[in-house]
Amino acid sequence: MRLIHGACVALFLLVLIACEKDSPPLDPVFLEIIVEADPGERLSAVSVRVDGEALGQTGYDGALRTRIFSAPGRVHEVAHECPVGYLDSQKSKSIRMRRYASDQPMPIQLKLECRPLTRIAAFIVRAKNGPGLPVSVNGERVTTTNSFGVAHFSRSGPAGTEYVVELDASDHPTLLPRSAATLVTAPDSNELFIITPSFQSVDRVKKQGSYPRKIIKIE
Repeated sequence: MRLIHGACVALFLLVLIACEKDSPPLDPVFLEIIVEADPGERLSAVSVRVDGEALGQTGYDGALRTRIFSAPGRVHEVAHECPVGYLDSQKSKSIRMRRYASDQPMPIQLKLECRPLTRIAAFIVRAKNGPGLPVSVNGERVTTTNSFGVAHFSRSGPAGTEYVVELDASDHPTLLPRSAATLVTAPDSNELFIITPSFQSVDRVKKQGSYPRKIIKIE
């Protein structure tokens, strides 16, 4: 029995040594993981995992600099968890280790995304001949144009939100049209919209003909 037990132990050691010889040595690989909300806009406090193991969070500069141990040919899965208010459009990314000619290779840089769930739509209204006109968005009054016919405000909502910006001239009997509305759609980014409705005096419109109410859509 002792001879059999000793033979089994020796065989196990030989198999273990053979496996170690076949497995390439693990070397440190330096990673720089950058998380962006939009191109050029980095995001902090994003948790990052490699192969299911937590590596840490991105810092104030939106980057996590760390290292893992790997070998050429190995594939690693990099995943991240976005903070509240952001959506990780990519669940994970794969990186394959390669052999470098230099003994001190540059860190591997990887970019991940956390897309904002809401987008800011900023508006500037420049109404020709339109001082003191109430401005509403989707039926809700938000501001009034100043003596130059200018107003500004902002709204936030998901990408694809439609905003109808309307100026009401019903309390100004000398102006036509009685109202002017513009429809805009928020893209998947923060956007500035410039609204430029035009009003004319009743006497001038009578000379030129009718002035129907219409909605302008900005693509």
